[in-house]
Amino acid sequence: MDAQLLQERFASERSLLERLMKKIPGFKGYIDYTERCDSDRIVRGFAAEKVLVIKERIRIQMDVMVRGGNISELPLLESTDIRIEKLYRDITSAEPFVVSTFSHNRPRIAEEEYAKAIVLDDTIIAQIDTMIELIDSIGSDAEKILREMQKSIASVETVLLERKRILWGV
Repeated sequence: MDAQLLQERFASERSLLERLMKKIPGFKGYIDYTERCDSDRIVRGFAAEKVLVIKERIRIQMDVMVRGGNISELPLLESTDIRIEKLYRDITSAEPFVVSTFSHNRPRIAEEEYAKAIVLDDTIIAQIDTMIELIDSIGSDAEKILREMQKSIASVETVLLERKRILWGV
């Protein structure tokens, strides 16, 4: 999912009334704000669903390891599962970007910063896709793959922190 394309799709699917309202001073910002909030919510929901796929596949791997008597990697797999759960919460609770004056409790971010945020969202989704590939490739070298998963999780956590930094303008 490309966050920029989603934003452009929202813009292209505006009704005639919304396009007219955009020409009225004050309404343009409101329409842009609602579109950004909607696209941000969809992108975060998409990313969260993918994280749930990872969580389910980790649970399957745990079951396979236990049934096969291979419990040596179980602590690392459980640790990864816990970090994935936290990642899910972080993604679902991330605040939407605000590029308008409608938010009174945080600074308004510039269009350039919003463009950076969209790239960050795409980066998060790409890293999550990588994690899905990793968990699907667990075999005899489970420890190595789980260590790579841990690195990918840390990378997404870093991107989420950068996203938050942009959001709050610090």
